[in-house]
Amino acid sequence: MKAHILTIGDELLIGQTVDANAAWLGEQLSLLGLEIVRSTTVGDTARAMRKELTRAYEDADLVVTTGGLGPTHDDLTREVVADYFGVPLCENESLMQLLRSYYERRGRSLPEAARKIALVPAGFDLMDNPVGTAPGLWHTTGDGRMIAVLPGIPKEMQAIAEAALLPRLREQGNLQTVEHRTLLTTGVGESSLQEKVGDLSGYLDDALKLAYLPSTSGVRMRLTAYGDDRAEARSRIERLEQVLRERVGQYI
Repeated sequence: MKAHILTIGDELLIGQTVDANAAWLGEQLSLLGLEIVRSTTVGDTARAMRKELTRAYEDADLVVTTGGLGPTHDDLTREVVADYFGVPLCENESLMQLLRSYYERRGRSLPEAARKIALVPAGFDLMDNPVGTAPGLWHTTGDGRMIAVLPGIPKEMQAIAEAALLPRLREQGNLQTVEHRTLLTTGVGESSLQEKVGDLSGYLDDALKLAYLPSTSGVRMRLTAYGDDRAEARSRIERLEQVLRERVGQYI
């Protein structure tokens, strides 16, 4: 399964907020066996969101969005997603009751603007938010496109993902096993290391990848293998590791 992560918010584009959501989702989805084909950020404009959704489904089966589910005028995600999939927004009565209870427990009446949170695209499932008010949304189309719409607050996004999204993806049953292994090198620069590694065209493919990750302390080589089961993926990594150790030798 291929996934596209789409984080939404002007604050991310201007650097006012660090995009921790994309990094966390990338790690969790990858460990689950999904292939992350792209991670992008757009501002709070309907045109940019819709354009990126169209682009995302050119390569991905699943799009995971974060941000834009609040009650203010610049929270446009639910409206854009509903329009993109051609469905109306409907007020969810059970969600509206949860919102009323949330504010009543705090001695307040439900603000009119907060009613927006109870609007759900028709045909979408709710994913409960155990630490906030805006739930996550899930939808699968007849042609196999999937979307998960999550809040932008990291604590809420992670809580929904761990409780509802990741278990749901595991149940899809069409995930590959993924294995990662990192080899640490020292005393050799990135260019020299690549020369020592040489041509790997006979080894690398879509199911076996090698990345060079340079730093001031050395270059890490990250090996990633996909397989139908863990033994298959691990075997691929071990074969590649053996080749790298033979070619790089003492620098690992």
